[in-house]
Amino acid sequence: MTANFAAGPNQVPEPSTPPELAIARSGNNVLISWPSSAAGFGLQVTPSLGAGAVWTTVDTSGGG
Repeated sequence: MTANFAAGPNQVPEPSTPPELAIARSGNNVLISWPSSAAGFGLQVTPSLGAGAVWTTVDTSGGG
């Protein structure tokens, strides 16, 4: 999970406590959830780990 900060360059954001994640298996899928009160956090995925990893933010709006 990542925290999104709009403080701008050279600004140190205030530390925040990451939300507690709930992870469950549903058939061949993995469900990841966290409290709706955890504003400012987003879920990101990558197909591979390592120095060249490219991370993409997941749409967690529930509209899809």
